[in-house]
Amino acid sequence: MLCANTSTKRLQRGTTGRTFLLFAANLFLALWCVLPSNHAAAQSTADTPAAAPAQSDATDTAAPAAVDNSLCQSCHEDVVPTGMHAAASCVSCHKGNEEYPHAENATKATCASCHKENGKGYTHGVHGTAALAGKAAPDCATCHGVAHSVSDPKTFEFRKGTPELCATCHSDVGEHFNRSVHGQALANDVAEAPMCTSCHGEHDILKPSDPASTVNARNIRETCGQCHGNVRLAKRLGLPEDRMTSFDASFHGLAGKGGAQTVANCASCHGVHDILPSSNPASMTHEKNLPKTCGSCHPGAGERFAIGAVHLVEGKVEPAAVSWVRLFYLILIPLTLGLMFVHNAGDWIRKLAR
Repeated sequence: MLCANTSTKRLQRGTTGRTFLLFAANLFLALWCVLPSNHAAAQSTADTPAAAPAQSDATDTAAPAAVDNSLCQSCHEDVVPTGMHAAASCVSCHKGNEEYPHAENATKATCASCHKENGKGYTHGVHGTAALAGKAAPDCATCHGVAHSVSDPKTFEFRKGTPELCATCHSDVGEHFNRSVHGQALANDVAEAPMCTSCHGEHDILKPSDPASTVNARNIRETCGQCHGNVRLAKRLGLPEDRMTSFDASFHGLAGKGGAQTVANCASCHGVHDILPSSNPASMTHEKNLPKTCGSCHPGAGERFAIGAVHLVEGKVEPAAVSWVRLFYLILIPLTLGLMFVHNAGDWIRKLAR
């Protein structure tokens, strides 16, 4: 028994020794493989000049240094930015010209590089489409002035001058507009008076035949309603406040809402650029001209078309005959029902008394 225990202890000590030797050999091999690699990496790092990748990337993608406008004006003495672009840097538009002499392939300045949405609208509009087709058409500078002296389009002076500007190409339309109620209001310095871009749009002007156009037959009501549907504006300018409400309640308004394509709209009766007061003998809505105006849709329309009101609001204005009939029934119906009640009540009481 003693011999067996001694043999077992010797076996355990031998196994422990072999495990320790195996662990030491593995550790030595690991150190031998790692240390030369680190030494080579350190030597490679020492031989290679230090670099700053982040700084290099930033240098490659950084925007060009700002150039003071006075430096540009040392050559371009006659160019002095004013108006909306007075505070703009020259190189913000003339990119690629930061150095002198200027690069031959420098990007040409375009308004759309800053005014992207306006540029898209112009491209899809009638003016941009004509320009792309090589036809004579106004560009940004035609309406806003040259880039170095762009006027503020939000000022009343700019708005007031818009009809004259548009009339340089659309001369006949300009003459009609100037004689109209809108043109006269603008000439009298009414700031809220509509002008060309109020109805046609600004950069994205489309043909009237385009369903997306603000002056398409299906969109006329909404376009006119911007002013004539504004009760506060109507009160301030002394205009009728119920024109859109009465139109919507009329046959024409209801048919238009129902999707009718040929139903009359505002422009069908009042005109387009030559809108005049109904008191003016030349107006399409003058009582003497109503048969002709209505006859454009209703052949054979006679003078009777001028008898009734057009923009009729229920309960506000109605012919005398209609008022008398309404009053008659307002008296007759309650009186009849009341007498029926008295008759039946008396008959019921008589039966109770028996």
